[in-house]
Amino acid sequence: MNNFVNNLIKPASIVTLILTCVFSFGQTDPGIDTEFDFTPATPNAASLGSYGSFPVDLSNGAVNVNIPIYTFSNGDLSVPISMSYRTTGLRVNQTETWLGLGWDLNAGGVITRSVMGLADEEVLNKNSGLVQYPEITGMGTWETDEYIRQNLNHRTIDPQNDEFSYNFLGYSGKFLHDHKGALVTIPKVNLKIERYLDNIGEGEIIITTPDGVKHYFGGTYIEKSRMNSAPGGTNCLPAASVFQVTAYYLYKIEHPTGSTITFEYTPTGYYAYDYGIQRKEERRYFTDDSQNKCGSCRDLIISKCRSIMEVELGQKLSKIVSHLGSVEFDIEGGSRLQKLTDMRVLDESEEIKKMYNFSYLDIDPGSFTNEYTEDVPNRYFLENFSEIDPINQEPIKTHSFNYYSPEEIAPRFSFAQDHWGLFNGKDNLDILPDSDHYLFLQSSASADRSVDFDFAVKGSLKSITYPTGGSTDFYYESNSVYGSYFTDITTDLVLDGVLNTTVTEPVNSAKAQSVNIQLKLTKTASNGGTFHDTRFYLKDAATGDIYFQRNLEEMLPEDNSIIEYHSVVIPGVPLEAEIVTSNGNDVIPSIAFTYVSELEENFADQYIGGIRIQKMVQNPNSDAQEMIKTYTYEEFGTNRSSGHQRFIPHYLSDYFRYTECQCGDNENPSCLDIDRCDMMVLNGNSTRTLMNSKGSHVTYENVTISYGENAENGKEEVTFKIMDDGLARIEHGNEILEAPLSNFGWGNGLELNRKLYKKDESGFSVLKETTNVYSPDPRALDVSKNLSIRRKFDPWITRKFYMTCDDNNRNKTLNIYKCSASHPHEWKYGQFSTENEPIQCTATGADNELVTYLPHPCKNESNGTTVHAEYITLQVDVAEYQRISEWFYKSQTIEELYDDAGNVMTVTHNYDYDKPEHLQLTRYTMTAADGSQTTEYHYYPQDFSRGLTQYNIAALQDGNFVRPIRSEKMINGNFSSGSLLKYNELGQPIEKYDYRNSAAVSRSYETDIQSTYVPSNFELAMEWQYDTNNKPSQMNKPNGKPVTFIWGFNGSFPVAKIENATIDEAATGLTDMNPSGNLSEVDEQLLRSSGALANAIVTTYQYDPIYGIISQIDTNGNKTEYNYDDMGRLKSIVDHEGNILQQNTYNYGSQDN
Repeated sequence: MNNFVNNLIKPASIVTLILTCVFSFGQTDPGIDTEFDFTPATPNAASLGSYGSFPVDLSNGAVNVNIPIYTFSNGDLSVPISMSYRTTGLRVNQTETWLGLGWDLNAGGVITRSVMGLADEEVLNKNSGLVQYPEITGMGTWETDEYIRQNLNHRTIDPQNDEFSYNFLGYSGKFLHDHKGALVTIPKVNLKIERYLDNIGEGEIIITTPDGVKHYFGGTYIEKSRMNSAPGGTNCLPAASVFQVTAYYLYKIEHPTGSTITFEYTPTGYYAYDYGIQRKEERRYFTDDSQNKCGSCRDLIISKCRSIMEVELGQKLSKIVSHLGSVEFDIEGGSRLQKLTDMRVLDESEEIKKMYNFSYLDIDPGSFTNEYTEDVPNRYFLENFSEIDPINQEPIKTHSFNYYSPEEIAPRFSFAQDHWGLFNGKDNLDILPDSDHYLFLQSSASADRSVDFDFAVKGSLKSITYPTGGSTDFYYESNSVYGSYFTDITTDLVLDGVLNTTVTEPVNSAKAQSVNIQLKLTKTASNGGTFHDTRFYLKDAATGDIYFQRNLEEMLPEDNSIIEYHSVVIPGVPLEAEIVTSNGNDVIPSIAFTYVSELEENFADQYIGGIRIQKMVQNPNSDAQEMIKTYTYEEFGTNRSSGHQRFIPHYLSDYFRYTECQCGDNENPSCLDIDRCDMMVLNGNSTRTLMNSKGSHVTYENVTISYGENAENGKEEVTFKIMDDGLARIEHGNEILEAPLSNFGWGNGLELNRKLYKKDESGFSVLKETTNVYSPDPRALDVSKNLSIRRKFDPWITRKFYMTCDDNNRNKTLNIYKCSASHPHEWKYGQFSTENEPIQCTATGADNELVTYLPHPCKNESNGTTVHAEYITLQVDVAEYQRISEWFYKSQTIEELYDDAGNVMTVTHNYDYDKPEHLQLTRYTMTAADGSQTTEYHYYPQDFSRGLTQYNIAALQDGNFVRPIRSEKMINGNFSSGSLLKYNELGQPIEKYDYRNSAAVSRSYETDIQSTYVPSNFELAMEWQYDTNNKPSQMNKPNGKPVTFIWGFNGSFPVAKIENATIDEAATGLTDMNPSGNLSEVDEQLLRSSGALANAIVTTYQYDPIYGIISQIDTNGNKTEYNYDDMGRLKSIVDHEGNILQQNTYNYGSQDN
């Protein structure tokens, strides 16, 4: 039996196999396969077939659970429908998806937009172009100040690009268009992105993948939303003025050959839901009244806000459609709480072929509530997912999901959250954290935001039970990092006064702290009078500033002693305690308190937010032994965590704001003063993001995987690359903690080294070591610079500064790339990340040019002339952040294999990428242990001249076909084999050439092959013809026998293969060359009895479009049948005599790392 029947898992792969079998190479085992083979596909055999096979993202400790549901196919296209779960822990404020808490339904795709500053289209339409970003060399230069002023005062410049995140059919990432309109993708990828949005952001985005398939987003399937503040809050931000388009849903995928799959959505209309809570406490920390002349500065500002997400137009997926049938989704609810309950697969006659049901566990959290949790809906978890028999409506296979104490989770917006937002079980009365800053030591802020694993794990996935009866159990532990922490060392201060003397004692305060001071006067004599003037102080030892002062001025004769207690906040600076007494005081005064005098630094593992996998246990529900893997995250050879945490939680920020006001008694309207308010802010949420650009807050450098409870079956040690994102660079003023990070961490989490060990009586010994090298390549580097700006004057204050004109500044300008034509513009943004294409107006009569937007005030002035401009340096905080499109790749892999004696064999793989035009592998070299070398060269459409019209190069480049045209293989420097394809305009091969030369020929990679398509030593080896549905209809080898294909199901499945006959000869034996289903009995007989096909070998196939091939009849009329179990998996293959050719038993799949 051909191995293709055993391995191919979905009908849509048939055409893929026909068209791609001519090349077979890859980085792990490159090679060129020039043999052609064809056998119809088996069904979707792997769907729901390998249970428990879940990869672990080792660098983050997260299990990526993915359960296939169904793959919807149409010819060359397929849409895998699955559900996924990532085991990092549930956040308190996390919202449910269509599948409940933690699960995601993968079916189709979406592009979401983050509007940064102004919407891109707003400034584009105001200016008929894009103002170019100036080189920021510091504030106080005219071009920088004017650029910022135009943004803040006139809203005609946007220093921040909107960011689009895409997720569809295995592709995910981010893109933006920079200040020139050029496409920037993160990471650098081979996607063609066409953005056709109108002046309010509506329209469509088309993404073409490297196989030429187009994916259409938006159109009528968009989502509009805005943020608002709920009524009843204090000091809350106003609502956004307009609804912005924030999501574009995938509505069609289209293959170059014409196959399509469409997606339909049901609009939800307007709805709103609670999005988050914001708490802030602002305290004025510089209280000099000379800076608060008008009294506009407040000493305390408290903000209590609840934000609301308003959705003006929402969408929910209802149907996926092709000419072969459809998939329908029943999603309950019209607002945020939408729940998938049922899914149905229908054929082209709308008969239900498959049904699925999803049931949920409904939870009403009753603990850890507050004023914000009162109206929060119940939480729900996916409990069961079942395939239902469409006939009797009974479950035929069920997945069940268990969670850790789901009934004990906290409600959304509970204050019981750790720093990372996970449940910590603390009875907090607020979300504002406890702070050791002296301004907040006596504040009401006191939330315990520490990590508590026992609560953080609640609601996380505990186990999955599969239809086979097997299960996977998940065990977790808290994330950790190794680092320092400080222990308070305290000192008890007791200072007694001396009559008529000033006494002092140093107070070495190690940090800002609150101390409880006891003041005491004890009588030593009684003369019938009173006792006067005892003074107590706490002073700054350096400046003399007083932090505490108390005068006890009299003591009554009947008093033997006086004791007072005071709670005082002291800073972390050297202080002095002082007692001053005067003559005649017959008392002993004393001051006593305990304070932190030293911080002792300690080092240990510390828990941080989130959970990581500690162990997975697979129970196969059979005679097979359970499989156990444990994961440890310590630095190799130590017991210290190898975790790297980019940012620690940070709740404090400060700012100062200027306010212009009328001075004096308002009698002189022209008299203006400026108040400066210096404020320290304690925020309820970390002011800095705790996640890196890849969505994780911790990366582990070393991870050990142990096979078996005690590594009795061996272990692996894996090392990962650590790279951090960077904070926005301060260009002026205070740090803007909320500014986006610069995504410098392109290589974070890449696997650098892996060692495989076996265990024997003497311990562990290395079997194999693999080392990877990754290289960033600056040839395709794109950087989009952006400014985060915070204004400090309210309202804006005009100030002038003067400058002298010279040859340097007279020629300075702010420039704009615009269309100067007076017509409705039609904008075309850059479409390829490998080209630096600026935005273009494509309307008739367009006049695109780079022109002056604003000239320098010295323009047309002579040298030495003094001019003025508006000065804004004191009025803003400015930070620059970057969006980096980094091209990087694995450039080398070294494999070292060890035998029992410790001898090593080394194999080296080198990967070269010579052409930034297509970002693809061009040279691969494998050096074996004996020194022999195998080298491969690969060439792509982007390597050739567009002028080669006879080879359709322009069409292939424009259609984003990034597949090999020519591949060559050398052994020890001599040409061994090679293949070359000529494609038609649809990207289908029409001719194949093979290297034909038996002599040893030395060859190197050709860096310039623009005009040479078919080298002289290549000969024609194969030709293809296609029918009206663009399906392969005939293959011809020179001087060989033709092979003809007949396609059924409207071109979706080959129903006959006829060897040694042309398509015209085959047509004489058929009444229908394009059957809508399987061959009719009449055509089956005609094919086998036609005189024109007397010398042909005829093989026919029958299909169920839902499952795949169900039978095959060879040229002798012998029938082979493919049988399936109730779960839709291939059970057996039986020949015409009833012999079982293949029988599959499905047990329990092995798990990946």
